[in-house]
Amino acid sequence: MGDEVSRQREAFANRFEPDGDGYLFRTHLRAPGIGVSADERDRFVAAYSRRIRVTSWVSAMLVLPVLAIVSWILIQTGADLPWWGDFAAMAPCVAVYLIPVYWLWRAPDRALRGRPPRAAGRTRDEARYVGKNG
Repeated sequence: MGDEVSRQREAFANRFEPDGDGYLFRTHLRAPGIGVSADERDRFVAAYSRRIRVTSWVSAMLVLPVLAIVSWILIQTGADLPWWGDFAAMAPCVAVYLIPVYWLWRAPDRALRGRPPRAAGRTRDEARYVGKNG
């Protein structure tokens, strides 16, 4: 789980591009760049790093009881689980993880809403190049 959290943290930090003594934040690759200070960027990244780690652990802890309950029910009843049963049991677990992750990912969007852009949006070709080359 540590490597995945590190990758998520890196992907989040990469949403901020160096720009002089600060950074530009873009909500997506083609969005205009919103100026943020290095301190603001560091606070966003630190908060995301803390919260994503907690979210990952809580989600993992929720999966175990769901699997235990489904297993217990199947053993007690002797029933066969339909082919889609595993997916139905895991869908709430995945949702419990993805909803907070999406909320955390969008934290800078919410905090910087209304701040004027400092850089124009990218063209499709520029966005494609940045998306492929980081």
